[in-house]
Amino acid sequence: MNRFAVRLLKQCRLSSTKSKAVLSSLFPKKASKFAHENKVADFVSKLRANYTSGGNVQPKRMRDSYVEDYLRFSTDPDALEEYKDISGTTIRVGKILEDIDALAGMIGFTHALDETNKDCVQVVTASLDRIDMLRKFPIDKDIKLSGFVTFVGTSSMEISIVVEALPEAAPAPGEEGIGYAASLVNRNGLAILTAKFIMVAINKETMKSFPVTPLSLETEEDHALYVAGAEHKARKQAASAIALTKKPPNVEEMYLVHDLYLKSRNYSIGKEPKPDNVLFMSGYLMRVAFELAYATAVMACKSYNIEFLALDDLTFRLPVPIGSIISLSSKFVYSTKSTFQISVIVDILNVVTGERKTSNDFYFTFTCKDIEKFPHVLPQSYAESVLYIEAKRRQKRFKELQE
Repeated sequence: MNRFAVRLLKQCRLSSTKSKAVLSSLFPKKASKFAHENKVADFVSKLRANYTSGGNVQPKRMRDSYVEDYLRFSTDPDALEEYKDISGTTIRVGKILEDIDALAGMIGFTHALDETNKDCVQVVTASLDRIDMLRKFPIDKDIKLSGFVTFVGTSSMEISIVVEALPEAAPAPGEEGIGYAASLVNRNGLAILTAKFIMVAINKETMKSFPVTPLSLETEEDHALYVAGAEHKARKQAASAIALTKKPPNVEEMYLVHDLYLKSRNYSIGKEPKPDNVLFMSGYLMRVAFELAYATAVMACKSYNIEFLALDDLTFRLPVPIGSIISLSSKFVYSTKSTFQISVIVDILNVVTGERKTSNDFYFTFTCKDIEKFPHVLPQSYAESVLYIEAKRRQKRFKELQE
């Protein structure tokens, strides 16, 4: 399905008034429904109309795909009001996730477009490799979102994005940069968040994959980024090979499951809230999943002083057609001395057959400075044990990447 068309047509439903009340109280300010979609659609339309290659398709430099955008909080109080969280001291991370998803689509399209496909190429989000939160968002600074392609496969592209707080006011609307020259302008921003998306080029008529333009590596930085991209791909493939949906837990993990079972005979844990049916697409789905995870974290910690740290390895397994009913289930699944993980499982429901298929599983890492010791998780079933082990594996990767 055409990703941008889907985003233009997306809609949402909440069948549970309880879930709706929780979300509206935590995240009361709503964005203009089509703001991101119109921006992406306009960007793609102008890029197609103005594209000229000068003949044969040539390899492109990494920064030829550079695109930037700004959130002008210092001069736009309405935007700031829309993005502020319930505490009024920082920015809603879920909104930023929606923004960077749209930005990744623009960047992917900028690289994928060439003379042979400019009328039929489309770009879709395949997966989110990683998001790391480096520090809290300030509310008194303008925010810059930027990125470019750092690795390509046959039809896939790794897109690296950084979100920064600017020391000075952002350029005026309409002066956002695009392309190689714009990427060289250093505004001395302070990095707040980094992300890596995997986008795939497809033929919008046949829905089959499209080969993308190779990269021309000109500098040592280019080579380093490309090697890192190849390593990310290899690591992702290795993790996929031993995924718990394909292979059972190893011996050490099975001992862990049994140990947790023995502990569960003496202790019990409370049930986590399970937000009900929703219908969302792409970046909008990411935003709502984050906000549900945040709500679960607030309820588990009994505090609003929750800090988001990372979102690990999100794959879009199944397309979500317009009209689908989607169930989001949020659980507190794992904790260490300093962090905890919230899992959000997204299932597509067939209202005729009752069939349920998993589209996404999110693992958000949070911390809370008000809590000295986080609740200990004791799985009550094999399914919960699988979630626990998966979260434990991701926590291990999180620590390795920090080191």
